[in-house]
Amino acid sequence: GAGATASCGSGAVAVAAAIRKIFPRDIKQVMVQMTNYELTVRFEASSVYLSGPTARVAKGIFYYKP
Repeated sequence: GAGATASCGSGAVAVAAAIRKIFPRDIKQVMVQMTNYELTVRFEASSVYLSGPTARVAKGIFYYKP
């Protein structure tokens, strides 16, 4: 494989969703500490929003021919 990633957004959202299920309070936002930074998972109605720092890790050209 490619090795470990610096962050896993889907994992952060899964952890936040588990916290909401385990704890009965109406939690609207969860801060998830990753290796190098923190991600914020916010719940609004039936939607989930993930935010945190971004960085370009690759650059390339994508060719598509249908």
